[in-house]
Amino acid sequence: MTKFLVLFIILLAPLALFAETEEAFFEYSCNSDNAYSEKDSEYVLTKLQLEYSKTKMFESQFTQKSYLASLDIQEMSSGNVYYAKPGKMLWKYLDPEKQEFLIKDNTYWYFQEDLNQLMIDEFRDVAISDLPVSFLLGLGNLKDNFTIESACKFDKSSNLLILKPKKEEELVSLKILISKNFPSVVHIEHLGGNKTQIFLNTINKRPKLKEETFVINAPEGTDVIDSRKS
Repeated sequence: MTKFLVLFIILLAPLALFAETEEAFFEYSCNSDNAYSEKDSEYVLTKLQLEYSKTKMFESQFTQKSYLASLDIQEMSSGNVYYAKPGKMLWKYLDPEKQEFLIKDNTYWYFQEDLNQLMIDEFRDVAISDLPVSFLLGLGNLKDNFTIESACKFDKSSNLLILKPKKEEELVSLKILISKNFPSVVHIEHLGGNKTQIFLNTINKRPKLKEETFVINAPEGTDVIDSRKS
């Protein structure tokens, strides 16, 4: 199975998950005209961390763009994401194919509807980089793992924060577009040139999510491949 970076995200997924697109891959950057001072940049990071840390749950429709350097192609997918503290996140891909990624209790579930297959593994065994994931799951602190390369005013309602990992070898940079102190776009670059952008389009920080939201209900007869260490 061919695998590459997915999320905020950070998971490994098959190429079939995405549809090819010719839409431009927007490059986020700061310049000397709009860059913040070091003090103001630290303030932007602090406000982002505080707002995300106090968020107990959220849901959003998302769009994801990925650039695969080895094949020199851009691909797009979309769906819905659900988050609940601590450490629960479900990504439901609806287009171009229905697939689900669930992270809960340090375990990863991946359901492919077209193959009628459910894969289960320990999360750290399938994640390329756990630094952005730890933040997204409400378990990590950006200041502990990243340094600020730059920060700037992106538009009237958004700031852009560009971070570099302190130790991570696979992750090259993490760029976060911030609206009302909350991520609206996450841009991830990895060693080798792969890039992923996640757009959170309809953020609701007061959803009525229940425990059963974070369960993959695979139909009877699903092929289950459980690779967790016993």
